[in-house]
Amino acid sequence: MKDLHDAGQILKEAKDAGCYLDAFLFLSNEAAYALKQTIPADWDPSKLATEVYDSAKATADYFSSLGLTIDVYEIGNEIEFGMLGHVVPSGSDINPEGWLEENYWSYQVPLINAAIQGLRDSGSTAKIGLHIAGLGYSQNNDIARRFFSYMNESKVQYDIAELSYPYMFGESEPVKQPYFLEPEFYQTLDYLKNTLKKEVLIAEFSYPAHSEGINKTPSDSYPYSEVGQRDFIEEFLRVAQSYADGAFYFYPDYYPNCNYTSGGDDQLESSGLFLDQTTPNQSMVNFNYASD
Repeated sequence: MKDLHDAGQILKEAKDAGCYLDAFLFLSNEAAYALKQTIPADWDPSKLATEVYDSAKATADYFSSLGLTIDVYEIGNEIEFGMLGHVVPSGSDINPEGWLEENYWSYQVPLINAAIQGLRDSGSTAKIGLHIAGLGYSQNNDIARRFFSYMNESKVQYDIAELSYPYMFGESEPVKQPYFLEPEFYQTLDYLKNTLKKEVLIAEFSYPAHSEGINKTPSDSYPYSEVGQRDFIEEFLRVAQSYADGAFYFYPDYYPNCNYTSGGDDQLESSGLFLDQTTPNQSMVNFNYASD
């Protein structure tokens, strides 16, 4: 309940600042992403649809009790590899057409539908987003296209296709940079928007201003510096706005040596948009201008 209370306070502050409210349901008692999708310890694994429904409805009821009108609810986070404990084993070949559909996405559809029903029964009219890791890891983003096509074919009542942009850190294979200028990037967004008729959001993107914790080689056009980060963001948003309906920066509030977690997050600190807790860097100063 503490986490829900904290989320409510943050959303209230955002509302007071005139922000658009996008809340996502981890469907877990801890941060869930890509292959990390754990079932809350107090949930009955044999009644997951009921647990998901109850959790979604209770969350929406709580936010409503605070006078908050949520604009978008995301169901899960980076869920094309599975959710709620049913995830693709490491090293699996996920590319054959039909394999993810049969073994994972068919399992997820009733759970996603249960969450949506819980939100609707709470009275929420928020748009529904489905967020996948999405971009840069399958040929021509085939898996991203297949995921949302499958959800369409399964009659899932979602409004927004949401994707994460490839990061310059982590274990994934590097993609050609700047990836946002590659045809497979913008053609995928165009497919989701104009063929599947969905709104499209880049739900996560970032670019480093520093090299600490970063293990991928930058584009010559965008070195790891404040200027390089600023130029990347401005050009990325210019391209994204031609094909998508919006983009969210991933952890802009980080800054070098902020030590928000006990283990440290060098890669997130290097990609933040602040010099210290209260001083924005060049990228943050220009961010609103680039977003207009």
